[in-house]
Amino acid sequence: MTTFSLQQNRFKVGLCISSAGYCKPGFTLSLSTLTPCLAQTYVLPGLSEQNFSLRIAESSSVCDNRQLLVRDALADGCTHICFIDDDMVFPRDAVHKLARWRQPVVAVNYRKRVPNGAFVATKPYPNGPTPYQQVVTSERAASLEEVTGLGFGLCLIEARVFQQLPQPWFEFRWDANSEVHLGEDIVFCQACINHGIPLYIDHELSREIVHLGTFPYQWSDPLPTPE
Repeated sequence: MTTFSLQQNRFKVGLCISSAGYCKPGFTLSLSTLTPCLAQTYVLPGLSEQNFSLRIAESSSVCDNRQLLVRDALADGCTHICFIDDDMVFPRDAVHKLARWRQPVVAVNYRKRVPNGAFVATKPYPNGPTPYQQVVTSERAASLEEVTGLGFGLCLIEARVFQQLPQPWFEFRWDANSEVHLGEDIVFCQACINHGIPLYIDHELSREIVHLGTFPYQWSDPLPTPE
């Protein structure tokens, strides 16, 4: 496991929410418990300063939303960016649990919002029918796992990562092999891998996450049956 240098004396996280304007009540309740926890309890021992800022970008363009959120958080002196989608339910200490790993990019693994949907995190699938396979969060999955793709539903990123990556940080990109557009999160992950920045998912925290849709999708839902 590669350890990224975490600023030890100061922790200021920008809670960055990209929204299309339809926040779920479960998300609102989760956020209302997370912010007091950040205000009252240090994420790591030995910090001399801890703070957070909360910002929301609302539009139908998720790429523009994320760009504006990161730009403003960096200008505000944040040491970390925490993306939180407005359809996620999470525990009050979610940021604490992600920060404890001291990694440049660490996120939760969650199910896509379709019945029996796959997990969003991926790894290469050598000699498989597809180049990548989903990373499954199971009851026995180890706490931390390195991956090559993850989602931004709940993701903590060291601010210095953005200084290492060229812009645009977020864009949709056409993949000729699969004939689909890659999401802005996967394009970001590919840039990180190309610049030697490791990506991790926290299975332990993932088991506490709910992805809200017309049905509350959780890690323990049945997996899709292979065709």
